[in-house]
Amino acid sequence: MARLAMIIDMNRCVGCGACVIACQEEWELPPDITRTWVHPLYPAAAEGDKDERPLFTHDVGMCNHCEDATCIPACPTGATYRDEKGRVVVDTATCIGCGYCVEACPYGARTLREDRGVVDKCDFCNRRVDDGVLPACVETCPAGARIFGDLDERDSEVSRTFR
Repeated sequence: MARLAMIIDMNRCVGCGACVIACQEEWELPPDITRTWVHPLYPAAAEGDKDERPLFTHDVGMCNHCEDATCIPACPTGATYRDEKGRVVVDTATCIGCGYCVEACPYGARTLREDRGVVDKCDFCNRRVDDGVLPACVETCPAGARIFGDLDERDSEVSRTFR
């Protein structure tokens, strides 16, 4: 079984949001639904603090495809499961849109699609990856901050970076 993973190198990420737009376009998501996010963070500087801190940074996130994913047992229908490549995915044909998995996710990486009555989340662009193409967010990142691959392939970039 493959262990697909993504690392986001925050030393490279410039916070441009191209990954968010690429994902929304790839999956034809409405503007209020995202599978990944880039939120600006503005750290509060202490009075008199003259450190050369950045003016801002950003919080970048998505589904972590957790090893012990709390969303899986929370799903009453089995619509949320781990596939053969280690991805945590949602079978929309089985999903009843109850939102239990949304509440169980500690990272806020799931969204209830009221327009479709199902839960939506990042699945590492499973149909792209299964066709040998990188996830849209990885392919689009101008800074190369998103690193994707199989952790079990010792020579993969994600495996080398993780070590």
